[in-house]
Amino acid sequence: MRELSLLILDLLGNSLEAQASRIELSVFESVERNCFEVIIADNGRGMTATVAAQALNPFFTSRRTRRVGLGLPLANELCVRCGGALHLESAPCIGTTLRLSMQHSHLDRPPMGDIAGTLMLTCLTNPALHLIYRHQTDQGHYLFDSEATIQQLGFDFRTDHTSYQYIKEMVSEHLELIGASR
Repeated sequence: MRELSLLILDLLGNSLEAQASRIELSVFESVERNCFEVIIADNGRGMTATVAAQALNPFFTSRRTRRVGLGLPLANELCVRCGGALHLESAPCIGTTLRLSMQHSHLDRPPMGDIAGTLMLTCLTNPALHLIYRHQTDQGHYLFDSEATIQQLGFDFRTDHTSYQYIKEMVSEHLELIGASR
């Protein structure tokens, strides 16, 4: 995986495939504590205990479009390789929560990449989605809430694509202010 933002995009796609209407994406990173954590919580259809137990197997997928599912197994391998772990909690009709943890300083931890682009792409291609993004570092925190942003702007940036670049730059600037990894 070249960038974490691409892995996150894939995992957000799993939530959307599970018909989530609300996704909370949280990133906690601390150089001081040498930890990097990504949490994705959705209100999608969730998984039974049997399906959740198989979710990290690359040769198991609940999708009908292909016979393998690599997103979760790749995420798990990355976490383990970087001194961390992947934890999955899910319940039918309630949703799923993924917790990916890694050592912040680990040489194999990929850079964050274009997380602002990932957020905007997810919002623009899923206009009914309520996306909440939290990012906390040793220097501060940032919150992006798609619904609150729409209320503040007075128009829906998810359907008015002329504002895409503005919103993406705003997110990027706020992440830079709190010293978020790139």
